[in-house]
Amino acid sequence: MVDEVMDVPHEVKAEGYTIEEIKKAFTAAQQDQPTLAFTKKPSLEFYKKLHWFLRNWSFTRDAGKTAIGKFYLAIDPYLQQRKFLPHNAYRFISQQTLSDQRHLQYDSKRSSESADDVEICKQQIEDMGEKLLKSQKETIQMRQALSDIENKMQTLKVSYEKKLQNAYKENNTLSKECLTLEYELQNFLDQHASENITELSDEINILSRDNEVKGIEHTADLDIHYHTKTGKIYSVALRKLYYRLLVSGMAPSKIAPTIKTILNHFLPNINGSKISLPKASCAQYMRREELKTVNDIHKATKLTENVTHMHLNSDGTTLKQHKIGAATINGLVLSVNELSNSSAEQIANDISKELEHLRRTAEILELPNAKSINWSLVASATSDSASTQKKFNEIVKKLREEDAERFGQASLATSQELVSNFCAMHLGVNLRKAFLQGSESEIVSETSRQYSQTDTTVHEFCKLFGIRGVPEYGVGAVSFPNFLAIAIKSAKLIEESNYYQLCQSMTLERQVGSRYFVTASNAVKVVFLRKAAFEYLNEFRKNTLEKDVYQKLQDSNAMAGLKADGLMFLHIYADLVTLAKSQEFKKSALDMNIHYLELNGFLEHLEENPSIAFNPNIQVFPSESRLYNECVQQNHRMKPKNKLIYSYLFTQDKEWDQLVEDKLSKGAATMRLKLKSYAKDYLPGGKYWDPPEEVKTVLKEIKPSNDICESILGLNDWLENSMPSISQLTKRNLIEAKKNDTLSWLDTQSRDEQYRTISLAVKEKVAVKENYKQHKKVIEEERQKAMMKMMQRQSEQAEKLRELKADLSGMLVINNVKLLDKVLLGIERDEHLN
Repeated sequence: MVDEVMDVPHEVKAEGYTIEEIKKAFTAAQQDQPTLAFTKKPSLEFYKKLHWFLRNWSFTRDAGKTAIGKFYLAIDPYLQQRKFLPHNAYRFISQQTLSDQRHLQYDSKRSSESADDVEICKQQIEDMGEKLLKSQKETIQMRQALSDIENKMQTLKVSYEKKLQNAYKENNTLSKECLTLEYELQNFLDQHASENITELSDEINILSRDNEVKGIEHTADLDIHYHTKTGKIYSVALRKLYYRLLVSGMAPSKIAPTIKTILNHFLPNINGSKISLPKASCAQYMRREELKTVNDIHKATKLTENVTHMHLNSDGTTLKQHKIGAATINGLVLSVNELSNSSAEQIANDISKELEHLRRTAEILELPNAKSINWSLVASATSDSASTQKKFNEIVKKLREEDAERFGQASLATSQELVSNFCAMHLGVNLRKAFLQGSESEIVSETSRQYSQTDTTVHEFCKLFGIRGVPEYGVGAVSFPNFLAIAIKSAKLIEESNYYQLCQSMTLERQVGSRYFVTASNAVKVVFLRKAAFEYLNEFRKNTLEKDVYQKLQDSNAMAGLKADGLMFLHIYADLVTLAKSQEFKKSALDMNIHYLELNGFLEHLEENPSIAFNPNIQVFPSESRLYNECVQQNHRMKPKNKLIYSYLFTQDKEWDQLVEDKLSKGAATMRLKLKSYAKDYLPGGKYWDPPEEVKTVLKEIKPSNDICESILGLNDWLENSMPSISQLTKRNLIEAKKNDTLSWLDTQSRDEQYRTISLAVKEKVAVKENYKQHKKVIEEERQKAMMKMMQRQSEQAEKLRELKADLSGMLVINNVKLLDKVLLGIERDEHLN
């Protein structure tokens, strides 16, 4: 390699170019400044040496073809006349130095010139192509940037709309609370301030039993002060106000400041700053301890008022690894307690304690028929677990007999067999599980639970596209709502535009397991959304979930399963929900007999001829014509949006119909077997099909579903999520006060009775707190015992396994013929010796 300290070739130096001159001329050429040029035509030998030198000289070897070409143009006027571009000048000199000719030939032949022109054109075309490609890339980047900006603007818009809606909701809630407080305070003041001194003294004597307490004082400037305490205890009226606000969900720490603020704004004659109100800690024990006693007094009063028999509902759930049991009697919430386990014995023991506590409360209040609060009056039991219910009913029978002998009760309940009712809603859920098991050959197993392919497909689809799905799913380069908006604008046919608009307004229900046919309802919507979702995922699919859903949307077997499930929802599940839960139909457990028989007949026909499911006008429950009338509230098929969604089940994707019919036939067979097993008592030949009159009387009073317990546990879940710091006792108090409407009952009582109720609540608050602590301690101890038993059982099993392994290790394992012959020979020798 040539270095800067070395001299230039002799031929180059002969033309007057030293290293300093070349460096100076090269630098000036890059800046388009005039430099030293040839006065005569240079020789080819000169360019060969110079070209080799520039390519290897450390100053110019990294300069590039264009820079060296500029230098050649600057020193050679003959190249300038040819109007070469710098890189073409470099190429020309390079070609000349590699040729076999003796002299430079700038324009010796026309063909050579044409070839150079062609090269120049090619180079210009390449340059234009590069510029065009660069321009296209910039355009794509600009479009992508514009799309990102639009997406961000849409996200901000949605975010601001949500914040605005939340602000409106908070404002409305605050306004309602203010109006409620104003109404309560106005009633509060009207009851006291409008009375004369004598009436006010009489009232205070009844409520406080203290004649020294003053009620109302009027100052000279009409500034009113109200004394909220009777001695050291807050008045009944104020406590009732606090109870209502606490049950409505207001935080204890916000009640006193809110009341004073409202007084200062709406009732300026009341000096709010001088009113003594309970502090947050006082409001907390009102909610936790006092409200418990008020609820118990209400329940004890109701259960002793001419009650001839009781209808018991029970259910349980697991919330954050804690077992929660709910029980009601005659529509009253009996308990929402934490249990050590979900066994029938534990549920019965919890209810027994509650009945005993209510009986003791009734005796303290000297209520009539206090001893009637016992098991002997229980005439029916409704639950949602077939196995647990059987055990529970056997325990109830024994408890009824024991209490009848103990309290001497002779009632309708003890004179007949206990009526056992299985929740119609959960029966339907079990029927759907049976249908899916029969219609699908593959069941996805996850730990102890089993999920059908249909459930898995719907759950993944809802996770991807549901409004409550995981945020990162369904948000690719373009979100699904934006894709639908683009599809609406680009649709050429009105039908396509209407389809995408309906997709845009579609709402997938929140997926919480398969309870109450939520998954089946969503399956219908997935069938409808399939086309739009497939088009979206065909363009935008990145993560694993998006790819899995894309594959399932192409799987004919999976889509046939969704369509079959959707048809069953249309014909059976949705109507079964209406029959079991509708307040308009007011069905009883006895009324469901004929509907179970109709369902059994339909499943029998469906098994033989599955094509009947494709008839949109078929009636599964013909005895209840209201299910098929034109009323939107009674017939879910008449809702405008449902009409379009359901139509897709009958008109689209006909290629799946053969698979769908096969699944319908197989699923109907297993579903009918499950119906005969679970509802055998309600079908012809069962004990409740044509029962005695006294049993009919009980069945007519029982609701088909266990929805009351489901709503209680749902409210308990909501309180756990919205108020995670409160105890289970507090949650129970709020649920009972709301569901039983305890405070409305309290308002109907006389002033003496109100005073007695609240006085007992204040008196019992310490005992309530201690009892709850003891209950938690017992639950914890029982859990520890159960855990120790389980660990001991596992240890015993492990010990047995070790012993079995030791026994096996001492045994002779014969694994070939030679060893077998040797063993047999030894046996024969031993026998011969013996």
